[in-house]
Amino acid sequence: MAADTEAGTGVANRARTAVTIAAAASALTFALIPVFFAVVLVGGVSVMLNAGAAQHAVDKKAAAPAGSVCNPGAGQPTATGTQATATASASAAAPASTPPATLATTPPSGGRGAAGQSTTVASGGVAAQYGLTAEQMQNASTIIQVGQQLTVPTYGQVIAIATALQESSLINSTVANDHDSLGLFQQRPSQGWGTPEQVTDPIYASNRFYKALLAVSGWQGMALTDAAQAVQHSGLPWAYAKWETEARAIVGQLANNPCPNLGTGSAQTVIQAAEHWIGTPYSWGGGDAHGPTVGKCTQDGDSPNCPAATTVGFDCSGLTLYAYAQINVILPHGAYDQYKMLQKIDRAHLQPGDLLYYATDLKNPATIHHVTIYLGGDQMVEAAKTGTNVRITSGIWTDDYYAPQFIAGGRP
Repeated sequence: MAADTEAGTGVANRARTAVTIAAAASALTFALIPVFFAVVLVGGVSVMLNAGAAQHAVDKKAAAPAGSVCNPGAGQPTATGTQATATASASAAAPASTPPATLATTPPSGGRGAAGQSTTVASGGVAAQYGLTAEQMQNASTIIQVGQQLTVPTYGQVIAIATALQESSLINSTVANDHDSLGLFQQRPSQGWGTPEQVTDPIYASNRFYKALLAVSGWQGMALTDAAQAVQHSGLPWAYAKWETEARAIVGQLANNPCPNLGTGSAQTVIQAAEHWIGTPYSWGGGDAHGPTVGKCTQDGDSPNCPAATTVGFDCSGLTLYAYAQINVILPHGAYDQYKMLQKIDRAHLQPGDLLYYATDLKNPATIHHVTIYLGGDQMVEAAKTGTNVRITSGIWTDDYYAPQFIAGGRP
């Protein structure tokens, strides 16, 4: 992005200062630096983390801490609490002249990632796969780390990254576009998002985006593009969906534990197929290899007197058989019947795209009553029960209902 004259002058001054410092430094024999840092390499981007950084409590329903997005055995929550939710719309959120006290204000490692950095593609991982620069990766890291500080679930971080990819290509724009839109999320000062200086600060901008997202009632059960649109009120409400695969891959890597099977190959096809139907009603007996269908009231379908008889949708195994049919894997309709024909996977070896099975008696697989699709970390996509819609569920390893009933994973 082109900088204005004042910004350009600042860059020139900083460049002259840097030359002066470098010349002075070359004359020194050696220097002692009393501050120690740990260097974490994330997809070819070095992020300096203060070795004494404080640990943040994680909500029961929030994503697992950094390092456990794809490894459910790592980083269990250190505390529980209540995830902040509100029914007010994003547009009704009162703007603040400074970040609210409840939001993260500590600069995440990696800094601001101001515009004007090198456009060289960062090496390795998702950066190489998607042609992202070091600046873009640094800005993505800031968005994710602010989300982690706020204990925003992984899906919320994916929504934030997808939104920034659509709005700014992860470039912190300091020149107004489309009226007065600025920054990573193209937030408009005239609409109450903050001052121009604030919305072009990636930390502040990320805080404001997450605050607005958390204020959207039911956002975790929405399709990504709908949740993003509820915050952004864009003229192109469908545009965010195309970034979901890339956003998931970025979050997986920059959370410090890459998801090797998420974003590539058959597993991602299965996940995308299931997530395409988020918001579709649950219908017992519903769903086949082609999509949602009318359900039935009994195993033999001989009674019309239930919601399923008039509801087009999926039940749990109908959703999973549909998703796997998209990669030409044929599964029966019935959670236990699916379980019997699959390779069994314990929790430590689960991968995104695997099936998760739940039973009332962990010693008796015949009591299996539910199946879902694992997304990695603490999340799954499922058709849960009558009265609900296909949704993404978080906190599955600590949930009072799901955690005690998990019997095994399944993989074709």
